[in-house]
Amino acid sequence: MNKNYILFFLYLTLFLSCKTTTKTTESKIMAPAALYERTQEVTINTIDSIQISGTLEYVSNKKLAIMLAGSGPTDRDCNSAIGLASNTFKYIADELAAAGISSYRYDKRGIAASTKVPESRMTLYDRIVDIKAIVDRFQNDFEEITLIGHSEGVIVGTVAATEHPSVDAFVGIAGPSNTMKEILMEQMAKYPKLTPLLEMHFEELENDLPYSEVNPLIKSLFNESLRPYMQSAIAMDPSENIAKLSKPTLIIGGTCDVQVAPEHAKTLHKNCPGSELLIVEGMGHILKELDSDCSNAQKAYQDDSLPLNKKFVEGLMGFMSR
Repeated sequence: MNKNYILFFLYLTLFLSCKTTTKTTESKIMAPAALYERTQEVTINTIDSIQISGTLEYVSNKKLAIMLAGSGPTDRDCNSAIGLASNTFKYIADELAAAGISSYRYDKRGIAASTKVPESRMTLYDRIVDIKAIVDRFQNDFEEITLIGHSEGVIVGTVAATEHPSVDAFVGIAGPSNTMKEILMEQMAKYPKLTPLLEMHFEELENDLPYSEVNPLIKSLFNESLRPYMQSAIAMDPSENIAKLSKPTLIIGGTCDVQVAPEHAKTLHKNCPGSELLIVEGMGHILKELDSDCSNAQKAYQDDSLPLNKKFVEGLMGFMSR
């Protein structure tokens, strides 16, 4: 068993990431049409001196899409220094602008131009706090705000969309329907010598107990600096959370997704009455146009020349333009 392969696969799989009702009418102070430049850097203060840095693509003050990246060191464009070069979020921003919709994409705390923080201060709860602060920053400048979450961004975006009254709609793309614990246990079932160790460490996390001796093959998951993140991740159930979302919702999955199978999108849709479901043929996790046999699904992670999947773009723009 190759250690590097296991760790890389774990990263790809895990460290990425509804009931339809009439929109609540709220009093918003609308911004003048020329409040922003066409493309500009916007830095937002959240809490504890955290600053989030992002790019606003301004078209008008009618609709704003806020894009939420997946897990790991993924930046505002859906790129990272450890093997992800897709520019997926930049391409989505371009498509939104062409459809007359403004967008904001940003570096998560600890990533790229946003405030550097230690690993021990990076949890899913922190991500939700930051998303809410971003919505606060723009809520009086735009008539409608939609959160677009990708992968882990679906998990945190669902909660933020439910809890923030100024979020009008939600789009969840390639998001898991089960907890990190369930995903890891399912993945590692093929390595029977490691699964009992996972069970033991998850029990230690759930009861806030010190770790027993950790096998080097899973050390990247179970170390003290990552403990707060892991505890937040195993505590969040995406299917339970999305059932609480009572705003217009679109859930998207791709048939070529090697990280989050389209069955997850179907499960989220089932748990979110009134949501819309779009399963895109030939689309992988990075949302690009792939070969019919999905053979270049892995290559897409590092090929920013690949365009977005056309059916995905049509479905997303159709939902956003209503």
